[in-house]
Amino acid sequence: MFSNINYSSAYQSSYIQQQENLERKKISILQERQDIEMVIYQKLQQNICLNIIKILSINNCEIEIEDIPMTLQSLMKKRQEISFEFSNQEIKLIMAQIINGYQHLRSLGIIHRNLTPQTILVKQIKGRSIIKISDFSVSSLLINTKLRESRAGTPAYWAPEMMLHPQNGYSDNCDIFSLGIILHQLCFQTKMPYNFKDKFELEQYLKNLQMQNFKCQTSTQVDRQILDLIERMIVFDPQKRVSWDELAQIPFLQQPYLLLNDRYLIDFTRQLGSGMQGVIYLTLDLSKQIELCAKVIETNSYEGSLELKIYQKFKNIELKNIIQVFDFIDDNKQTYVIMEKCDENIQQYFLKQKTINNEEILEFLRQIICGYIELQKFNIIHRDLKPENLLIKYEGRNKIIKIIDFGVSKMNQTKGLANTIAGTPIYSAPEVLEPTGKGYTNKCDIYSLGVMLYYFVFKSQYYNAYSLEELKSYQKKLQQKPFTCTQKSIFNYLIEKMLLYDPEKRITWEELQVEVMIISLQHNLKKRESVLLESISASILKYLDCVQIFTSKLEQELIQYFQTKPYHKTQQALQLFYFLLLFSQEALLDCQTIIKKQCIYIQDDTIKQEADINQIDEEKLQGYIDNLQTIIESLSIKDDNIFTQQQQEMYKELETKQLTCYDVHQYFNFIYKNQQKIYSDASLNLRYYLEKMSNIFKDYPLLNINNILYSKLAEKIKDENAQRQYLEAKKNY
Repeated sequence: MFSNINYSSAYQSSYIQQQENLERKKISILQERQDIEMVIYQKLQQNICLNIIKILSINNCEIEIEDIPMTLQSLMKKRQEISFEFSNQEIKLIMAQIINGYQHLRSLGIIHRNLTPQTILVKQIKGRSIIKISDFSVSSLLINTKLRESRAGTPAYWAPEMMLHPQNGYSDNCDIFSLGIILHQLCFQTKMPYNFKDKFELEQYLKNLQMQNFKCQTSTQVDRQILDLIERMIVFDPQKRVSWDELAQIPFLQQPYLLLNDRYLIDFTRQLGSGMQGVIYLTLDLSKQIELCAKVIETNSYEGSLELKIYQKFKNIELKNIIQVFDFIDDNKQTYVIMEKCDENIQQYFLKQKTINNEEILEFLRQIICGYIELQKFNIIHRDLKPENLLIKYEGRNKIIKIIDFGVSKMNQTKGLANTIAGTPIYSAPEVLEPTGKGYTNKCDIYSLGVMLYYFVFKSQYYNAYSLEELKSYQKKLQQKPFTCTQKSIFNYLIEKMLLYDPEKRITWEELQVEVMIISLQHNLKKRESVLLESISASILKYLDCVQIFTSKLEQELIQYFQTKPYHKTQQALQLFYFLLLFSQEALLDCQTIIKKQCIYIQDDTIKQEADINQIDEEKLQGYIDNLQTIIESLSIKDDNIFTQQQQEMYKELETKQLTCYDVHQYFNFIYKNQQKIYSDASLNLRYYLEKMSNIFKDYPLLNINNILYSKLAEKIKDENAQRQYLEAKKNY
């Protein structure tokens, strides 16, 4: 096609040399071009743009560039061969990037003069076609707006002023004409906008454009706005041609991608969400090859600056239930906050699930509370807790909740009261919607979470208001008649405590955490039975099975204790509960060890056991182990020096050997001896179980397993008189 016309550059030798060495990332500058090209490449190296070929190094007359084998020409040819036309969206994305790249050249005073499908490269990044303008072998510098006067580039793409009257000079508008031809080829499978056989016919056609404007062929596949644009670009008079600045202002040709710090690729075509102060876009970390997201915040706005201060507190701090912030990048009047990417928000999750069980609601609630308590440590009131601001990140089978969007949050630096109106009305507390002048604390977010909890449990809002005024009016009525749940659920008590009108009477975050934990324990912690499938003779396996049955009873007694005691006493008992659960789990793990190895090394002795795998319910055993692990991970314990020290010592010991229930028992006892206040407040049952647990290896020695009364060890029969006698004998009654 067009075999008689010269499609090569006016600087033929330099052009060929560049194309041959492109894959090797090397280009050589011809001697006669050295002065001007060195300036161009230095400018490009110092001022990086995503849509310009990256200059890696400059060494005398040899330039090292990034290696991008695919040109727009080769891409168009491949698509033509398989009859796969470019979509309108693809065409717009390609054009937008070329325009963005060229605007960058203009800002540096560079005229390309050879825009062709061969000098435009295509780099694939995670399914995205990133366009790169390359080949500056005929480019020039526009100094003090002085026009160029020599021919350069590929004749088939020359503008009329370059072909017919180069001596009159021309500006960067010549490349708009070239881009118009490229746009036509993208729309019509590489077809040129006009036919010609040689240079004479090309010149004649360009002259005719002066008399008759170019009219683009009609197409049912190509948007009319794109066809109109071609007609505005392929224009004889450069003054009447659409300008680069006008192209850059066209809405559908806005920059689709942005490269920040030569690392983060912001994809403006993939909006993930929007917050009170900015929009969130999908972002690629090209260094780590992972997907992130970027929130664009207006730096100069008061609200934006406040949100940035909050995000800065979380930079490079890994908090499990708060969105992780990796970087901040200032760009003109905007700041890009680079954050981890999650999979969906809770609202989306609940809408697609037909049913949500109580266990899942409890787990979501637990994580939200854990995240908020972390916010408390930074003196932050969120003020806009709602399902859309709670994201889910999938990690294997686990769903991790992340609190996001601090666009209306407030740093309560004096730990006093906040006063501004903020948030989403249906989830807002009365003191936020109708400020009294007294201000509000983080209990406003307790109310918001209560509204959400009601929605999660009952699949409807706690009140259907048709206006803001109606909602305010309803909330005022709660002052005289507190909210009550009309349907039954395990969450009714919590919801009613969270939706109290008076924030002073509302449950605190710490109290809420304990209440949720107690409900979770009641609901999720299994009452364990024997894991043995048949009755076996006295042995270490039978001993451990009886121990785990006994500790299951103690666990239930402690749960009842949690329900009746204030927050500070509950926290003390939780430390004990933590090591009790670890003990129970280790007893079950020891059973697994015996089945596997036919022996166990415990209390400085190896005890053998000829155990048949058919003697034990493996599924039940593993289920109990997993259940205990889930409960252990869900505990929220306020650390103190004694607890932390014991926990760290246990972890350190775990690094050197495999722990048994006997080893963990020592840590339990250490905490127990330091928590005698629990004992004094406990019921007879609990005191007995605690004391028996403390002395279990004394009362039932491992070396005497053949003579132990196993029914008594497992405590299958509860006898209060026997309990009193036991406590009296231990002098603890």
